[in-house]
Amino acid sequence: MRKGLFYITILIAILVGCKKDDNNNVDEGKDTGKSTNIEKFSEKFLSDVNFARTNPSGYAAEVLKPYYDKGQDNGAYNDLKSRNSVGALVGNKTLEAIADKYAKFLAENNKMGHNENGSPAERAVAGGYNYWSGENLAAGYTSGNAATDIKNANTNPEKSAREFVAQLIIDEGVASLGHRKNIMSSTHKVMAVGFYRSESSSYRNYVVQEFGYK
Repeated sequence: MRKGLFYITILIAILVGCKKDDNNNVDEGKDTGKSTNIEKFSEKFLSDVNFARTNPSGYAAEVLKPYYDKGQDNGAYNDLKSRNSVGALVGNKTLEAIADKYAKFLAENNKMGHNENGSPAERAVAGGYNYWSGENLAAGYTSGNAATDIKNANTNPEKSAREFVAQLIIDEGVASLGHRKNIMSSTHKVMAVGFYRSESSSYRNYVVQEFGYK
């Protein structure tokens, strides 16, 4: 396991029943105020998730094969090689703001858990999104040097995104394989990711991946 790596997941089997709001699913025309690198991270993260979903065998060959060769893939390589494709996810700016906020909260408060500031569904509704269906959390670093830490999206956005998606799919140390199940679930239709780094926190880099069913 990589230094400082920590994963935790939640997978729900029943969709959250909330009042619908047709204004929640806004994908464009909103300035997030994010840095260019964090925007690149978000785009690459969604791209890699959709690569795994729409072409699981291709993703396994391109991304997971090196882990498989080293015996570090936790069964993910053969799993994805045998899977059928599922539909691509679309981004959502409302859900992205919710993910960003929670990533910042976790990093600044040195916490790691789904219910540290309300439940995921409660945070989603409070942020204006009523179709929440799942959440993945990940955190960790590969180097004490911020510039060379490939999990630091502020300096290495595309490498960070690829690393975090791969590790969520590999799901080392998680018996339920909940991260992988969330990423490959046909229930989810919408996705957003948040990132925040704190030099004083235990895991430095914090990622929150939120899913929606509409």
